[in-house]
Amino acid sequence: MAEPSLQLRLSQKLALSPQLQQAIRLLQLNRIELREYIQETLDANPILERDEDEAPSESPDFESTEQAAKSETAEDESYDWEAERFEADTWTDGGSYEAYQGESQIPDTSENSLRDHLLWQINLAHFSDVDTAIAQAIVFGLDDEGLLQETLEEIRASLAPELLVEEDEVLAVLHRVQRLEPVGVASRDPAECIRVQLSALPSDTDHRDLALRIARDYLDLVARHEIGELCKRTSVTEEKLLGALELIQSLEPRPGARYDNRRDEYLVPDV
Repeated sequence: MAEPSLQLRLSQKLALSPQLQQAIRLLQLNRIELREYIQETLDANPILERDEDEAPSESPDFESTEQAAKSETAEDESYDWEAERFEADTWTDGGSYEAYQGESQIPDTSENSLRDHLLWQINLAHFSDVDTAIAQAIVFGLDDEGLLQETLEEIRASLAPELLVEEDEVLAVLHRVQRLEPVGVASRDPAECIRVQLSALPSDTDHRDLALRIARDYLDLVARHEIGELCKRTSVTEEKLLGALELIQSLEPRPGARYDNRRDEYLVPDV
């Protein structure tokens, strides 16, 4: 019979209060959606009252409404819509994956660890309880560069036996984690990271398909700078080939590099 023993175990868990989750959802609404949400909330809860200053007029003045509509139309016509376009062919800085995607919607977390940033996203995503456990195990298997150092079997074995997780379930969750920010995280090597990032780009991105083909089959030739052989293997002009190579070089094969990944140090008391 095993003797009873006392064990200490440290674990990390990221949780958001219902109030904070609601605040995050509200921040994503535009002005019209926010007004509709407020009105639905007022209709559903008779205890709530609208501020009299904000209450809509029971008999709106048609003339003032028409003038407001004309004013909004004039503002729309004068708005520089070109400034809001995020097209691949206007990107010229040659520096980062986000430049192809437009401005990132994920907050800047360069001062936080990659692990914290991923756990935060997983907590907000629509993962089932089992998939959340798998995703967290994947995150704890990453190195400082954001690459996965554990095999699918090792991740599966680290989970609670009662979850009855199969290896193909781990692979499916891994693919979802790889699409979190930064895209390509949890790849098993830099080559896979490049392929994931290319796959996530819009399908009409210049040179994307050729770059994907090169990333799948000819990265060894890229490493050796064998441009002539690459042209022969891919049957494209040197101009198109160089465009695809420029796209590949703009990606980040080690997505965790820009995060502060210093591990928290814990003092272990003597028992």
